[in-house]
Amino acid sequence: PLDFLPWHEVHSRMALESTAAIPAAAVAETAVSPRFPVNVHSFWHLVDPAKRYIYVDRSWYMKFVVLEGTTLILRPRRSGKTIFLQMIADFLARKECGRPAPLVDFKNFQIYKRIQELERATTLDSKAMEELRDLKDVWSMKGSTPVILISCRGA
Repeated sequence: PLDFLPWHEVHSRMALESTAAIPAAAVAETAVSPRFPVNVHSFWHLVDPAKRYIYVDRSWYMKFVVLEGTTLILRPRRSGKTIFLQMIADFLARKECGRPAPLVDFKNFQIYKRIQELERATTLDSKAMEELRDLKDVWSMKGSTPVILISCRGA
């Protein structure tokens, strides 16, 4: 379920979620408030809890890109296209393909949380069962696919 909210609600929710992910002792030590990721160009750096960047979890959309194959992503400049593709690459990539091991554990992301939610449900209709099957198909590809990521970000 996609939830579209006014920007001020998204900002306050993301600030609350990002502070909940960090232990209280770490918050007291750093005393850094959540901030926008200006000039952050790597996915693992963006979602690092110690950095406390505000991040909108787009792992839900990964299902559509991975299962449907080739996709044209048309968005204006500075809207997160490269970060989204890096997230998919980190999710799918195998270590032995020359990429470093992913530094992100995707169990804190929306896609995994939705799988858990559907598995805990006592009854599922046909649409929810199809969604669960699709999400499990995507999750089964985690860390098992050769990935080539070409970015024209600096061009």
